[in-house]
Order: sequence, then structure tokens, then C-alpha cells
Amino acid sequence: MMEQLADYTIRQTMRESNHGLIFLAEPPERLGITDEVVALKALRGHSDADDFRRMANELRLLHSVDSYYVIELLDAGNAGGRLFFATRYCPDGSLEDAHGRLSEPIIRRAVIDAARGVHALHEVGVAHRDVQPANVLLRDGRGLIAELDLAQLIDGRSTTVGGGPLGALEFTCPDIIWGHDASRRTDIWSLGMTLHRSLTGTGALGLIPATGLLDACRYVLETRPMISDQVDSVTRRILERCFSEDPADHYPTAEEFADDLGSTLTEVSS
Repeated sequence: MMEQLADYTIRQTMRESNHGLIFLAEPPERLGITDEVVALKALRGHSDADDFRRMANELRLLHSVDSYYVIELLDAGNAGGRLFFATRYCPDGSLEDAHGRLSEPIIRRAVIDAARGVHALHEVGVAHRDVQPANVLLRDGRGLIAELDLAQLIDGRSTTVGGGPLGALEFTCPDIIWGHDASRRTDIWSLGMTLHRSLTGTGALGLIPATGLLDACRYVLETRPMISDQVDSVTRRILERCFSEDPADHYPTAEEFADDLGSTLTEVSS
């Protein structure tokens, strides 16, 4: 007999998130949707107050941001003190391990879409703070930005607690590691890192030490991104703007980054 969470029937555990578990589940009829399954995110049974606050923050953002490029919230609830919410299931997975598995046009479109979703967050004053390939979900050939539990108001107020796993440091702007507030700039850096990893299968920072958080942070702060020779000249210039130390060279918005990356699609597809 399959496990139940509220009136959802859980088929399987798909993966862990920063503060909970994500299940594949059958939705209740009351939702009035035709989807056979949904993604159900729930706090772990041993979650603490910080976990609860982060999920509540994610719920609030999903409810308040109306964008085609941000994962759609379907339902939310509390089952015996266990907070949960449901979103559309993305059967095509994410951009994680995209290189060699997905075509370049699909990867580029997904990053463009994610950038437009991130821009929608910025326009309501929120920085995502955890843009990485695993958080760009794929559905019907398009990208959706997900996992908003680490999001922060751009003015620095109402900061969420904690961070993601060590592997996420590859996609974390050094400004964040230095303790500066998240911003449009820091998310655009992460979009550039996501694009580089997804297109080439390699990180622009090389191999980050796995010997501990301190060593990894020191390495990220001391290492300048090196763009792979696999990257074409136009995309290289886009990435250079994402990683530039000169503020005058930065993309002012994620939307402009998306527009420039969109201009490469015709050339890549031809």
C-alpha cells in the first residue's frame, strides 16, 4: 500500500531539497487538474524552525510571483504539523547533467526561460540565490526556475537561514560568500555558471576542493572563471559579462541576459 500525505498518494521519493523531500504523488480530485501526478514537496519529519521558515518563505514567493517561467504552485497544506505544497511535475527532469544528454538549443532555451523567471523575481524585489542546473526544471521543451527556499529580498531584509550543499558553491557568486546581500548581479552570475556547466559539462571554476566548506569557499574566492574553448565567441562574450569584475560591464537585468542569449539560438539551430 502506497504512503499517504494528507489526501495525496505518494508513488516514490524523487530527490532531496535544501530543507525537505520531493515526492512524485497522485493529486486529489479536489484540485480539478488533469495531471496524473504532481511534485509534492514536504518538510522532513525532524525539521526545525528554520526549515519551516524557509518553506513558508518559498510558499509565499510562489504564491506572489505570476510568471510562466517560475514553477506553478498548485496546492499547499499542513498534515499533522508537516508543511507541504504541490507543483507541476516536470517529467523531463532538469539541466543537471545536461551536457551530452540534451541538445544545445534545448539547453539555451531552458536557461533563457530560467533567466526570465529570475527576472520576474527581481521585479518584485526578490533574489533567487540558488540558481543552478538542478533548479532549472524542464517541461514541454521549456525551462522553469524552481527551489525558492533560499530566496532573499534584494534590499537585504528578511534573509532566509542557511545555504545549500557544498556542490552548489560552483554556482554561488563570490559576493554572497563574502557576506554581501544577494542581488540581480549575483543571480546573473549564477545564470552564467549554469549556462557554462550545462553547455560544456565542466565548471568555469575548475575542480572545487571537496575537503571541506572552508577550503571550497577559499578556492571560489581566489579563482577567476575560465571559459571553456568549447564555447562559441558570442556566448563567450555573454559569459564574460556575467563574470566581469567591472560593474560597468555587468548585465543590468536578467532579462537583458536572456535577450542576448536568445540571439544565439538561430546560429546554433542552423
